[in-house]
Amino acid sequence: MTTFISNTQPIRRQMHEWLDTETDDNLVSEVAEFKEQLYADKYLKKITDKEYRESIERAIAQANAGQTISQEDLEKEIEKW
Repeated sequence: MTTFISNTQPIRRQMHEWLDTETDDNLVSEVAEFKEQLYADKYLKKITDKEYRESIERAIAQANAGQTISQEDLEKEIEKW
């Protein structure tokens, strides 16, 4: 049984060879930007302006209420992860 992954291997090899020998730097840059945009669209959640403003307002309210953490404390907490 042939899987989708094995079917794409020849295409992957061709693309690697092509990118390795491509002399048009602008074209390679465009391909890289296209790849980055694909990943961004797939993995990054877009938020609305309203959601963005609300998150800023929550952060300001937390800071005003004294709900903050120092850089040192944050680094100590990260070390526990």
